[in-house]
Amino acid sequence: IQGLEQAVTNLTKQLESLQASKTTAPAPVPKKAEPKDMEPEDDDDDDEEIDLFGSDSEEVRPF
Repeated sequence: IQGLEQAVTNLTKQLESLQASKTTAPAPVPKKAEPKDMEPEDDDDDDEEIDLFGSDSEEVRPF
């Protein structure tokens, strides 16, 4: 149990140091947000695929 407590204290110290570095250097934070921005773009691609299915159904109707 003591080993776990030491590990937790070490992790909390690392988190505090990371938070301090984020406050001093806010530039890396938006860079981390960029991959999250890519995920909605993938969702947009899914919407485009749905539009393609809609066009396919329209193409099937004339046949």
